[in-house]
Amino acid sequence: MPMFSIKPSMIATVFRFIALILLTFNLSVLAQQTDNRCLNDLIAFDQYIRKLPSFKQQIVGDKKTEYLNLLELLKQNTAKPLSDFDCFCQITQLLNPIKDNHLAIYQTNSPIDYRKLTDSTYLEEIKTSAFFKAHPRTNLDLKELEEKLSKKALDDVEGIYSQWGIIKLGVFRASKPDSLVGVVLKSLMGQWEKDDIWMILHEKAPNKFRSVVAFPNTKDYLLQMNDKFVNGMLTESGFSKMNKPKSFEFLNAKTPVYDFKTLSKDTQYLRLGSFNAMNEFLPVAQKFYDSIKDSLTAPNLIVDLRNNGGGAFKNSGKFLKLIEKYSKKGKVYTIVNGRTVSNAEQFTLKLKKLKKHTLLGARTCGTLTYGSNYGTRYDLPSKRYEFAVTDMKGRLEELKFEEIGIEPDVYLKTDTDFVEQVLDLINKK
Repeated sequence: MPMFSIKPSMIATVFRFIALILLTFNLSVLAQQTDNRCLNDLIAFDQYIRKLPSFKQQIVGDKKTEYLNLLELLKQNTAKPLSDFDCFCQITQLLNPIKDNHLAIYQTNSPIDYRKLTDSTYLEEIKTSAFFKAHPRTNLDLKELEEKLSKKALDDVEGIYSQWGIIKLGVFRASKPDSLVGVVLKSLMGQWEKDDIWMILHEKAPNKFRSVVAFPNTKDYLLQMNDKFVNGMLTESGFSKMNKPKSFEFLNAKTPVYDFKTLSKDTQYLRLGSFNAMNEFLPVAQKFYDSIKDSLTAPNLIVDLRNNGGGAFKNSGKFLKLIEKYSKKGKVYTIVNGRTVSNAEQFTLKLKKLKKHTLLGARTCGTLTYGSNYGTRYDLPSKRYEFAVTDMKGRLEELKFEEIGIEPDVYLKTDTDFVEQVLDLINKK
């Protein structure tokens, strides 16, 4: 006869207890996995970075040691729960040692459909979302901040900025002297509110920044690798100081991409606004080229590369050969600015080698080496961020201008029409 017996009710109680323990354990594991999302993103980000041609070329010797030390520090910083914004600010620091401004990483998990933002009902729904509520904000007294920033000089990066006339932004130095914050002071965009943080700028050199900046429509963040403060403007972020006078450095959106005209009997003007090498754009460039290839006859040629966002020699090569041929009999004057980028900068370096050539305007962007042939992008494990990588090897001749830009032989005044200034210079010779 058994010494004791177990009642069915006791068995059920034991099973419920075991189930509770297992559930608690599983929830604990799940919570731990959730807490490690940022760390997992960092580890994956590191693996993608190490495959980059720019990493392999630049991060060697002592720089490799510095990179590994930075990685360990960031692992410690990300081994805890972080907001999407804070995580993004942490992991993107891993790109700090690398000069490769064609790289891009950005947040991708915004629920905001910008096409519906004119619908007031939709906008109110979005404002109740966790994403919207988690957007970083400041608790500073905005009235006091605006009064303080309104007194800043035009050549001081701190101050009050505007974009499109619908966002007023206050940019001020944070507690860290190399960091600045851009906070919304006024907005005509429904998804943006006072106190919202639009950008964080990290100063890597005087007036040169790597910035975490928001997409206006969706409030996702991206990393601006090469932002600069020049003449009262944050060049990549697109914000200008409220008291900034009109500048002739940058062209407006209505400027033709391609143009050719005779300015005087001695000078012709050639506008090359893009070297886009996409299949649908190449015929446009070819048609323009065919229309002007036999027309360069004046003693002087002004080549305007302002606001040329680049492309590839597949497009620009024919124009380069045409100008090289012309330079054997005429003088070339090339105009550039801070938005002369990528292949347009490579094009500029080729032109600088011509004997009868003068470069004028402002320093170029400084985003000219490496680049991407295939447009490869990787989602990080949490699906919150996407990394657009480069796959082209860098040339040492170009690398020395990365982040710095190409300096003109003659700086032009920003308060006077650039082409008119070049004409004056030509006429004085």
